[in-house]
Amino acid sequence: MEPSTICDVCRQPASKRCGKCKVAYYCSVDHQTEAWPIRRKHCGKALRPVIVDRSTPPTTNPSQLDALPVDSDPVDTSSIPFDSTSGLTRAHLAELVKIRGAIKEWSSVFESVKDKWRVRDPEALKKIDEASERFSKFEVSPAFAFTPAPPQKFRRILLFIIKTYFTALVTSLSQEKREELGYRLNAVPPYGERIPQFKGKKCVDEPGALSARVYEGLMRTISMVVIGMVDKEVVIWWREVSELGVMTWEERV
Repeated sequence: MEPSTICDVCRQPASKRCGKCKVAYYCSVDHQTEAWPIRRKHCGKALRPVIVDRSTPPTTNPSQLDALPVDSDPVDTSSIPFDSTSGLTRAHLAELVKIRGAIKEWSSVFESVKDKWRVRDPEALKKIDEASERFSKFEVSPAFAFTPAPPQKFRRILLFIIKTYFTALVTSLSQEKREELGYRLNAVPPYGERIPQFKGKKCVDEPGALSARVYEGLMRTISMVVIGMVDKEVVIWWREVSELGVMTWEERV
């Protein structure tokens, strides 16, 4: 059983996976049964945190018990290039896969018209706008959302992505590499309102609890900061986020 597999109800090690959404895990059929009345409303959609009311007993309705979709296969992590995924929860891994798919769709459009976009070709601009509008419908998982959420729709999505990516990046690194990342962030010169003076130790010690300004700064710099210390594909992931962010951070509400 992988260390990242935890029960969606009690947060203890689990080995039974929901066969429908392929994300939620449970330590027992009893806990899956307990969560099912709530989970069934969105099972198969983006994962949402389950809040179980323990004041009422779990269902014993045979039809509901028969409907419980159980699957113990792990989430496919072959497309995740981080050094290690063992410290990441099942939900976190699922979010990384979902985010990557949405960004790849946007990035493929951008790459196809990039040269024309640079000279402000109207057709290229239209295609980028259409791809960005589709991306704006991305559903942010409440469990990983940045709070307090800003009013701008793109900024809400981007902060969620940066937070989710950066937390995964730091979690995947060895202690030695985390320290190196902290030192590298300390050395990044601040630039106006876009890039703050990073406090490297705080960034690596609390990757999921940083300010919006720090996350924005990471969006704009981390693809260069981590060169040489992570897989090249990780750099590409961050570069794509940066390209998307630079084009959508300011102007869309």
